[in-house]
Amino acid sequence: MLKYLEKVTDAAFWVMDVFSRLVVLFMTIIVFLQVILRAFFKTNIPWGEEVVLLVMVWMTFAAMSIGLKEEVHIRIEFFMARFPQNIRKLVVMFNNLVLLAVNAAMIYYGIALIQFTNISRLPVTKLPSSAVFYMIPLSAALSCLALAGKLAGLYEARGTRNFINGTYPQ
Repeated sequence: MLKYLEKVTDAAFWVMDVFSRLVVLFMTIIVFLQVILRAFFKTNIPWGEEVVLLVMVWMTFAAMSIGLKEEVHIRIEFFMARFPQNIRKLVVMFNNLVLLAVNAAMIYYGIALIQFTNISRLPVTKLPSSAVFYMIPLSAALSCLALAGKLAGLYEARGTRNFINGTYPQ
């Protein structure tokens, strides 16, 4: 069962990583074209700003779930480094449980937000306003998968290992 969870999580995060890279490329191309069209041709892509804003929000939440799995977030370790190793392990476990609860709430309220904003439309593309929020429950669900894997012992980022062992790179 744990191997299946690991394979599913790894595949989902690979897809999210590819998606994030493509979104950054897409945003760069659209913004570059907007600048060129405005500067030289006095025109623009009518839907450009709206779509770039939409995918920037998507990329932010995609990066959140990737960052949570890889633990590339900021951790202030000065105070916790004074505690014994077993206390630091408990802190990491407690942190993962709190993050799991927060991400479960993000799934629930993200779905509610999508349902609530589904009635209106974006002005240019006519997409439902809820399109901005589609990535919230998806990224939170991926984060829950990663956190479940961490709690089950499938994943341990180098930063966590260094934190628990008390070894800090200079």
